[in-house]
Amino acid sequence: MGVVKFVLWENRCRPNLKVVVRRCSLLAVALSPTLTLAQSEAEGTTIVSARLELTLPDNCGSPAWFLERIRTRSDRIRFHPDEQSMVVRAEVMRTAAGRIQAKMTLRQRDGTLAARSIEAADCEQALDGLALVTAVTLDPTAMARQNPSDVTLGPKASTPKPPEAKPAPTTIPETAGAAPPASKPLAPSRPRAWWDLSLGGTGVRGPAPGWMVGAEGSIRATWPSESPLSPSLRLSISFQQDRGFKADGGIADFSLLGVAFDACPFTLTSGPVEMRSCGVGMVGMLRSSGRMTASPEIHYRPWYAAGASSTVDLLLGDHIALPLRVFALFPALRDTYQFSPSAFYRTPVVSFGLTASLSVRFR
Repeated sequence: MGVVKFVLWENRCRPNLKVVVRRCSLLAVALSPTLTLAQSEAEGTTIVSARLELTLPDNCGSPAWFLERIRTRSDRIRFHPDEQSMVVRAEVMRTAAGRIQAKMTLRQRDGTLAARSIEAADCEQALDGLALVTAVTLDPTAMARQNPSDVTLGPKASTPKPPEAKPAPTTIPETAGAAPPASKPLAPSRPRAWWDLSLGGTGVRGPAPGWMVGAEGSIRATWPSESPLSPSLRLSISFQQDRGFKADGGIADFSLLGVAFDACPFTLTSGPVEMRSCGVGMVGMLRSSGRMTASPEIHYRPWYAAGASSTVDLLLGDHIALPLRVFALFPALRDTYQFSPSAFYRTPVVSFGLTASLSVRFR
């Protein structure tokens, strides 16, 4: 992820006030701890100094518009990049259901933390609500100047629209009295896909007489939306084997190298749990060999199967999850294995298995 720094000037502040902005994922909110107030020598008024760390996802508003919404609520708040007495960390992110979740955390010099979180329908509501609670948190007197409709995060129609303005210039002259850079209108909320990389263990029963166990690696893309229809696609490669199966006439060894593709039309989310039901197809190569027999042989047979799978992900944070996947497959070929003259195994109509993994998520 990148770090974008910009410089903001306003007539009531000293020049070169920097706000650090990280563009990635999101969260936001309301707090009311005890604040330390500083006296401004230039104005003779009580001001509040803090450092602001703002995190926004792509296509979700602009820092300039967020700061302008704070200024409309309080003229006593100053953000300084080197301020250590209070640090305001505001994060905004998209949920799996496509809604906007926001979180604000205030950390004071003594380590005291205060936090709240909210959800909104889109980025515009989330940023405007975040600006309101930031202003009221840092300057409690700002509450008295708010209209009742501003205090509650109401429907989108009641949220002030960002001003239509030209894009901010890329270079700003260092003049103390210069006007703040023009703010950009909020872009529509367009959730992007996130990616999951997983590695784990897997087992399948059906291609061989016993359980074939091994390892699997996979990659999955999910496209979040506000409805339960948040589709995802998963591609995996696996290797399993079952060695030392004893039958009349010898010992048989089996191994399967396969590639599977899961298409999941929806994702259901409940707290830290995500659930998916998918259609799955698998192709691979099945190797069988005999030993401790009169005429040992090795055979390679294609493996084709289609079926269904279900996956449950336990989220351990924004970027770590534990997926558990179960599946059932209907093979196209049903081979029979034998040590002459007797057959000892035939592939069943249905094969089934499971996979347990550790997943890393990239939003």
